[in-house]
Amino acid sequence: GQVRNENARLREKAGRQRAMKQNAPVIMAGIITFGTVAAESFGSLPVEQQDAAFRELATAVASELDTSLESLMVHLDETTIHAHFTLRAYTNAGLSMVDQIDAEMAARAYSLAEGEGTLWQALLAEGSAYIEMALDREVQRIVLRDGPAVLGDPARWPSQNRCLDATRDAVRQLLADGVLRPVDIEAASRLLNGAAFNAALWIASYDNQAAMLPKAQEAFRMLAEGLLALEFRTANRRTRE
Repeated sequence: GQVRNENARLREKAGRQRAMKQNAPVIMAGIITFGTVAAESFGSLPVEQQDAAFRELATAVASELDTSLESLMVHLDETTIHAHFTLRAYTNAGLSMVDQIDAEMAARAYSLAEGEGTLWQALLAEGSAYIEMALDREVQRIVLRDGPAVLGDPARWPSQNRCLDATRDAVRQLLADGVLRPVDIEAASRLLNGAAFNAALWIASYDNQAAMLPKAQEAFRMLAEGLLALEFRTANRRTRE
């Protein structure tokens, strides 16, 4: 209905050529809830103050994500008072919220890798940081679980394509510097990106995520190191030891 038409208008404004999929979500849902002690304190407030607090928080979430609050419903008929809210699934700039958050993940990973001493170390650190963000509940729900349903094949996500461009540039430079063995730039770039993304998907769906994270990061590093030229692989091994 109205929200879907608004999303379509925003997509068109952003220059998106493809029509929205018929099954593409038009809203994103969230819950505002409390721990036991906070719930007791919040429940003692007047109803009008509770409603105002819920509305203020939900509106702040929408503003932070650059979208609009579509609905808010307070539930009093369960053990703990809480509120359900929905947001428009596209930002005011016409980007899918999934794409927006995935782009923020990539930017955070890049900033964490900036302090590394070499381009190769930065590439590994960026992939490792991206995998670690799978522990973030917002990332899990919106990007890694809902993302494929909203945007389809991750290889076609605008944010993933931007990540691929950056990885491709890094691989091209590392090849020129002799750090990597002769390899097809496109193939190596896509496999590196795919390995980090799929490791994040796996961590997000795993029961003991914190325990599995370092194992996934180590496996990613070992796979990536297979691209190194022999002399750099040996030097890298000595450095780690």
